[in-house]
Amino acid sequence: MEPAHVLLEKLRRGTISRREYLKRVVALGVTTPVILAALEQQGAAQETTIPAEFPPQEEIDRTSIVFRGWAYETDVVEDNVRIFREMYDENVDYQTVTGDYDLIIDTMQLNNDRLDMFYGNESAVARHVVTGKLLDYSQWWDSERATAEMYPAFKDAWTWKDGKLYGLPYYTAVRGTMMINLALA
Repeated sequence: MEPAHVLLEKLRRGTISRREYLKRVVALGVTTPVILAALEQQGAAQETTIPAEFPPQEEIDRTSIVFRGWAYETDVVEDNVRIFREMYDENVDYQTVTGDYDLIIDTMQLNNDRLDMFYGNESAVARHVVTGKLLDYSQWWDSERATAEMYPAFKDAWTWKDGKLYGLPYYTAVRGTMMINLALA
């Protein structure tokens, strides 16, 4: 079997499909983060984005919003989904995904499964934008007000090099923040 770097080169040249690449590197025992990083680099190198657009209003009206969340504070999320349903008279198909959330979401994306909303990390923006899986947030109503209320670091993290914002934070935290206790300094 060919080594992973040879398979990646074949993927870049278009001599094997993404599906074939994934099958072969998994057979080699390459770990998921390595595979996803390679695919992200390959996608970013293509420099071609497929612009996602809102579906026609008739389609929106007759379908539910498909939302897949990860297994963290599910009671809070389910309560927020209930409130959203009541406020906007929307049908939401919410399910909690158990297991390797990112891998399951990526698989849904590769399979073109219906997925309107999902959680993501800012490191995944490139992968999803390049494949046309994200909508530009400016297309939503009242986006200027919401964007103005965001911390610049979150806005920057979810803004792609085309200058468009593709994601919103669902929480903020101080994880990774440098702090100093001035009383002890």
